[in-house]
Amino acid sequence: NEDVEEVLLVDPMMKNQLLNNSGAGIKEFQNSLYNAVLDSGSEAASGVAGGGGVFLVFDRNTAKGAPPALVIKSVRANMERAKNLVSKKIDEFNSNITTIDVPAEVIPAIIGKGGAKINSFRSEGAGAEVEADSTTGKVKIYSHDAATRETIKSAVEQIVAENHIGHVSIEKTTIGLVLGEPGKEVREKVAQIGCNFNVSDDDSKLVLKGTDEQIAQASELLKAFIAVNHIAEVDIEPEDEPILFSGGSNSILSKVESDHGVKANFRKGKNVVQVRGELEKINAATAEIERFLKGGDGMEVCKFNVPDGAIGSVIGKGGSNISKLEEDFEGVRVNVGRDSNVISIRGPEDLVKQCRSRLVITIATARVSDTIELTPTQKGNISSSDIIKRVAGITSTSIALNEDSIVIRGISNDVRDAKSL
Repeated sequence: NEDVEEVLLVDPMMKNQLLNNSGAGIKEFQNSLYNAVLDSGSEAASGVAGGGGVFLVFDRNTAKGAPPALVIKSVRANMERAKNLVSKKIDEFNSNITTIDVPAEVIPAIIGKGGAKINSFRSEGAGAEVEADSTTGKVKIYSHDAATRETIKSAVEQIVAENHIGHVSIEKTTIGLVLGEPGKEVREKVAQIGCNFNVSDDDSKLVLKGTDEQIAQASELLKAFIAVNHIAEVDIEPEDEPILFSGGSNSILSKVESDHGVKANFRKGKNVVQVRGELEKINAATAEIERFLKGGDGMEVCKFNVPDGAIGSVIGKGGSNISKLEEDFEGVRVNVGRDSNVISIRGPEDLVKQCRSRLVITIATARVSDTIELTPTQKGNISSSDIIKRVAGITSTSIALNEDSIVIRGISNDVRDAKSL
């Protein structure tokens, strides 16, 4: 009469019940099987488990997430009886389980802080067990007493009723406003209603918890806040940063705020202008900023480099020459880069072209100087020839030979030509 094995799948809650208290449950069950098999007149006195006839153990190699596998070991003559008794026990256990499907987002409320809520359910009756799966949203309640199961079920359903889930779509850029200082007032109003909310894992929506009525009221408040707090961003080239503030109260940022009823701020760390307001208004405001920075629809943007020696002539004392250009060509903005010699002209196409022509003349006629460093050999070669005199005559410049350099002075274009010769 050979030893054999059979495997039956059980609910995880049953496994926990059998293994609690150092396995007292499975030992008691195993003893009851032994007595039942013995009473049936089977060959219980021989075979597995040192003559015990039937042995129960859980398979430790069960895959993660798979139902626990209860292994029955017995001699072949006892197996059918033992398996029937174990199956009956499993069916009886399963009949005492009540399963409720709830929104997965409500599971934390059912578990409670530190497991306090779910532990309170377990104390409703002797042997009561409750499991809540945050992945599937299933809550399982076990008790051999139907009244206990019903009490726990009612308590869970009450939590679900108070924690219905609602969603309000939100753009990722607006989340910081809702959770930050601008959203303080709306958060307080939502809290007064008795509704809680957080941000979904994918940052695409606000997740609201409360009764249906609370969620409806809170959703209206949050939607109204979001409607006037859409955010759009415009990338800014580093050399264009100063032009954003040029003109003070008449700057482009002040203008779009006034004209379109939005808030516009430069975010230095990101090199963007952030525009906040109603969607239609921020779209119009960002379009105006883009047009101001890059041109289009009758607006022209022109950028070019100014030689080092001519930059002073372009700017003038205290920026007087720039101011004169903007005065003569009304509607045109002229800006010189903070850390570069790039000059930008913005405004109506025809005026930008006229302004550029005047600047080109200013640069070409500006008196500048340039220095060329010399090696001793180069200085010796130049000193022994009349090259300085010839170049100065050709280009109408003044050229001086110093200890280790040549200094060229004259009109910008002439200095450039002399340097190339």
